[in-house]
Amino acid sequence: LIELFTPPHTLTTGKTAVTTRLCFDQEEYKEIVKGAIQQMLSFESFYQLSLSEEKINISKGIAEIMCSIGSGNPSTLLSCGDLGLRLCWFLLVCCSHPDRTVALATLELWDSITLHNSASSPSFTSSFVPLLSSLLPVLLSHCELEDPNEVSTTTTTTTTTSSSSDSVKNKNNDHNSGSNDGCFEFRNAVTETLTNILRILTPARFIPILSSLLSSSSSSWQKTESVLFCLCSLCEEYSEDESVNIFLQKCLEHIINQENHGLTKWILTSNQHGAVVVSFSNFIAVIPSDAFKNRQAV
Repeated sequence: LIELFTPPHTLTTGKTAVTTRLCFDQEEYKEIVKGAIQQMLSFESFYQLSLSEEKINISKGIAEIMCSIGSGNPSTLLSCGDLGLRLCWFLLVCCSHPDRTVALATLELWDSITLHNSASSPSFTSSFVPLLSSLLPVLLSHCELEDPNEVSTTTTTTTTTSSSSDSVKNKNNDHNSGSNDGCFEFRNAVTETLTNILRILTPARFIPILSSLLSSSSSSWQKTESVLFCLCSLCEEYSEDESVNIFLQKCLEHIINQENHGLTKWILTSNQHGAVVVSFSNFIAVIPSDAFKNRQAV
């Protein structure tokens, strides 16, 4: 099924890729895609069951198949109207899965639609901007680092429970080991995706989203640091945008002045503080000088 939706209908046999001409035109292919989308949308309850039972491999498999339908030929997906949009919203649900490997399985679709040449059209904006606005904080949540100070408690709890589910070990792998390898892998994969999303949303839309993440009552140093990571992606591209520069200045003040989120304490006490220092240093290095214009030094 995945190979069927790989343009230009390139089927892989063993180690040999063979380009074929399937016996249907574009409209027929569109109808096939529509049928496949309808079938996959009927899997929503099955996906929810896999989520509740912590069957990560099943959740990931559903996400991979849905992603292949859309990313293989984004033109056809976008031409499917509301049906294609429903598939994307379903994939957003998959991207919200607590395990990063499921979220990783959806990235190819987001890249495909944000890089498509219709991404700047009015019809795309009206349909997909709300989706991308909801997607941005979900992706950033997967970019949040684990606090090694919380590892011992989680490890104790995990080892006293059953490990029969294949998901228990995978779900908390980063957390229990005190490692952020999975987070860094996700960040490497999602950097370009974030840049594309910010470009489509424009500052008028993404500044309120990022501001909300920073000012939320539930905000933590992890969330603040993940926003820092995102800001580094937009500093250079929007270096001459006054609204972005004002926002960057406020972000810097917020990060330095915060007292309750533990960022400074964590930097000083954790043996894994390097990632936060790097993110903050990168932000300072790329933040445009205009962000400080007519403002006192922080």
